[in-house]
Amino acid sequence: MAVVSIDIGTTHCKAAKYLTDGKEIAVAVVRNDTRYDERGNQFYDAEQLFDRVLCAVKSVVEQQPENIDAVGITSMAETGLLIDRKTGEIKSHMIPWFDTRAESFVDRVKQTIDVYAHFVKTGLHPSYKYGLMKLLYLQETSPQLLENAVWLSAADYICWKLTGEFVTDHSLAARTYVYRVDTKQWDTDAMKLFGLSEELFPMVYDSGTKAGEVHKEASVQSGLSEGVPVAVCGHDHVCATVGANANTYRKVLDSIGTAESLVGTIPRFALGKSEYESGFHFGPHVLSGTFFWMGGVPASGGSVEWFRTQWTEEKAISYETLNEWLNEVPAEPTGIIYVPHLSGRGAPFPSANASAAFIGLKKKHKKQDIWKALLEGTAYELAVMKQAAEHLLNTTIIEMQSVGGGTKNAGWMQIKADVTGCFLSIPETKEAALFGAALTAGIGNGIYAGAEEISYLPVHKNQRVIEPEPKNHHRYTELLQRRYIPAAEIIRSIEQTGRET
Repeated sequence: MAVVSIDIGTTHCKAAKYLTDGKEIAVAVVRNDTRYDERGNQFYDAEQLFDRVLCAVKSVVEQQPENIDAVGITSMAETGLLIDRKTGEIKSHMIPWFDTRAESFVDRVKQTIDVYAHFVKTGLHPSYKYGLMKLLYLQETSPQLLENAVWLSAADYICWKLTGEFVTDHSLAARTYVYRVDTKQWDTDAMKLFGLSEELFPMVYDSGTKAGEVHKEASVQSGLSEGVPVAVCGHDHVCATVGANANTYRKVLDSIGTAESLVGTIPRFALGKSEYESGFHFGPHVLSGTFFWMGGVPASGGSVEWFRTQWTEEKAISYETLNEWLNEVPAEPTGIIYVPHLSGRGAPFPSANASAAFIGLKKKHKKQDIWKALLEGTAYELAVMKQAAEHLLNTTIIEMQSVGGGTKNAGWMQIKADVTGCFLSIPETKEAALFGAALTAGIGNGIYAGAEEISYLPVHKNQRVIEPEPKNHHRYTELLQRRYIPAAEIIRSIEQTGRET
């Protein structure tokens, strides 16, 4: 038995293969190139994306001697495009989740709806990222594009190209801001309120279940056998919790990229005031009967990349040099506070307009100290988010399954462990979202019995664990409470004063 999974993200194209308890997992990672239109808006080329999917899938099929039993697809959540339902014509650019063209429509939405009541239905706080805002932008700038159209996420688009079916899963539908997580249905009342047709949205299937079959043309193009079941497996961060085996109250996923996401799994329940005030987002998990909660540090790895470009005009500082810098400073905390809000702020106080700051710099400090302080700041923000989640869930988070590019930086990972007091477990599997999509498709197509079976797979036993150093954790905890949290509150008050004046 074998499953092929496809991840539509921003990493490099590559293919790999894992053996899991006698079952083959072949995976393909597909990279997007960000382009710009005449207005400076960012977009992806959908046709180029599918060509790269075909290339990556061919690569894994060629190294896979057994028959492929299922295909699972995961992707970044809010990225989407319009397809003509009748002709199959691509009607709009594929708009990335991070493109801000729809930012002005957030205020319009806030003025039209009861934000809290809508949160109870959708699990979301208003943001330019979501499909509704992107559709309102297209409705105003090019209304003809919405005629006979369907809005598809990146994963949905690849599924359609392979099967001809317009479908999505609950976890991706829930990132449109017009999907009810309480009833698991499209919010037709909200659609009418904003003048959108129900036909704009695809059928919703359970994550990982068969949404269609590889058709003849796609079979010739990809090397997959005609008739192989294809499943939309859902939101990449949520799939990653499955791939990293991070699906309990006290063990959560820490996905470290340009943005850093903390993701947890909880039983499905009715959302209310405490969830709303937590600042977290909620939605249907890819595992049946569960929800996920999610918060983020929008510029975690982004802070690292920003710093790398500040000290030379020729090229960015190498990661090797930065790692050496950490060895040149004392092991204890720097005492400098970096508030990492270069790209806004996430839970528990979300704001797209938040600002970053360094506090406590002195003449004695060198660039090596500032570098370490920057890493400490991202860890402080993660600790604040962790504390908010613990308060909301009335539990203690003792372990984070850490995945993503940031796990390669051993110094940063130790700082994270010391600041948060958590054990950081780094799975052997390098592509947790891909692996989770394969497992989700495996469950949906009967290859695995369910979530309990996959939690005991041998691959989950081989992990690198980073333990917090008790003395440093004590020092960082004092700095977190006495300096970082008060500093962040002062910055928030300054931002509020600025908006009022």
